Amino acid sequence: MGPPKSTRNHGEREDEHSSSATNTSVRPRTASKRDTRRRGYVLKGFEIPILKTRRPISFVQHLSRSRVCVLCRAVPSKVIELSCNHVACFGCVSLAFRRDKDKRGRAVCPKHRVPLIGENVKVVDNTEHLFGKMVFCINSPFGCTHRCTLGDLDAHSSECDFYPLPCVFCDKDIPECEYQEHSRQCPQRNPFQDIGRWDGAGLSWSKRRVA
Repeated sequence: MGPPKSTRNHGEREDEHSSSATNTSVRPRTASKRDTRRRGYVLKGFEIPILKTRRPISFVQHLSRSRVCVLCRAVPSKVIELSCNHVACFGCVSLAFRRDKDKRGRAVCPKHRVPLIGENVKVVDNTEHLFGKMVFCINSPFGCTHRCTLGDLDAHSSECDFYPLPCVFCDKDIPECEYQEHSRQCPQRNPFQDIGRWDGAGLSWSKRRVA
């Protein structure tokens, strides 16, 4: 018996290489064959539901440092250009103004110890630039090979067959497309306890799948 199909709700859980998004079908993979993509970034300040979950997003091409907060390493929708030629998000700049100051009481960059804000403060909107960037599916660690633009990621994620679901027997995260096969073969499965287990697992399953 497999888990019931349910509609995902991203809001409940939380450099240039442009090409058209691919929509090729993918086959389920075993854990040993799953790809490990490059380190992802947490994105801040975006209204797209999948980005509000704060799941790391891996870009196909490395982002330039002008898109990444030098302090928290997140990728914000808007950045402030600092006098040290790096950029930071509003949250980190606000924290530095309260916590990191030099002898003259000026806010300084915690990393470079130079005044944070120069005479010409510039705020750069990252949104349009980033939405055109190619990214890996957030479920690439679980076997999905899909690539698309960041702007199209939410639509793909709502239909992706590789969302991780927690096995009700061993509690390991299993790609949705492999779930039924795994549940039949799970070493922790007790056939005498199968009856009624899906009813009790339904709520936790639906919450975990969009984290």
